[in-house]
Amino acid sequence: MLSLQRPRSRDILAKLTTVDLSNNGFPFATSQEIEIGYTKVIANRLTYIGELGWEFFIPTEYALDVFDNLMAVGKEFDLRPAGYHALEHLRSERAYREYELDLTPEDTPLEAGLGFAISWDKSADFIGREALESQRGEPRSKRLIQFRVEDPHLLTYHDEPIYRDGVVVGRTSSSMWSATQERCCAMGYLEHPDSEAVSKDWLDAGTWETNIAGKRVPVSTSIRSWYDPQNRRPHLES
Repeated sequence: MLSLQRPRSRDILAKLTTVDLSNNGFPFATSQEIEIGYTKVIANRLTYIGELGWEFFIPTEYALDVFDNLMAVGKEFDLRPAGYHALEHLRSERAYREYELDLTPEDTPLEAGLGFAISWDKSADFIGREALESQRGEPRSKRLIQFRVEDPHLLTYHDEPIYRDGVVVGRTSSSMWSATQERCCAMGYLEHPDSEAVSKDWLDAGTWETNIAGKRVPVSTSIRSWYDPQNRRPHLES
């Protein structure tokens, strides 16, 4: 799989295919089979960094040809390769969840802020439905929240404790340095000690800290992501 991302991704791909790449012709979260060079690929209009872009699933033996075509055309647009750790930095500031860190068997989609992915009206039963139904109408007393370490010289990694007014109420699940925020952005689960809702009001009313190398340091909290909280960039028209 190769991922072509950022605002000029449409301009680059348009030079390699005749497919309509507009929001109407190729809407977000849809797939099409297209040709790049002499290779047919499955193109998904998706992103793991929160930008306009596509992910290409390619037959292994043709991956190099697709890469070479993208890089040749992309030279005009200053296209550069980026690896896994770049994705980690970018997805963290955009609050995209990662399996085994932000999503584990101990967390439900509702707690992780992924309730939109649950098909409540699905006729067939599915594993965990009963547990989700029991949570559905209850206060979200456990919730994945965004954090930002305000000291730009400090980093968290994961599993650091989160304090509200000096009391541990959660832990970080993942984090990375953010270029747009110029400091470390993290995600983590909070649990209300009185089983009430982890709400914006509750967040705003508390003083928040984490522990880095044995020292308490201030953090900010947000229910939405620090970068593009309105989720506009993946839907750019041009």
